[in-house]
Amino acid sequence: MFNENKPPIAGIFPIVASLAEYFERNLVVIDVGCRWGFADVWSLFGSHVTLIGFDPDPAECERLKSTYQGSSDVHFVAKALADSEGKLPLFSPLNQLVVLYTNLTHHLQALCLI
Repeated sequence: MFNENKPPIAGIFPIVASLAEYFERNLVVIDVGCRWGFADVWSLFGSHVTLIGFDPDPAECERLKSTYQGSSDVHFVAKALADSEGKLPLFSPLNQLVVLYTNLTHHLQALCLI
């Protein structure tokens, strides 16, 4: 359910998580650009954590909602967050792969011409 991206401070998470039952309220984690989901370490907090993810890609948010189905304290919002209102291009991993492929094939063609 959670992905394998573990922050460098992951080693202290089990210690903090063991104290989570004594928190007055849930720890709230906000992930801006939550593509691929939340890091595994947050699962250590069990029911003592609320996870909120923002991603501008509605399809990705729907996929994540399906992945985390049944987790009542996990929420996804299909919105981009920024310091001002407006429109910007949405760069998805697929777009990045197309650019990478295009650049790579361009360079390979140049090498073949030599």
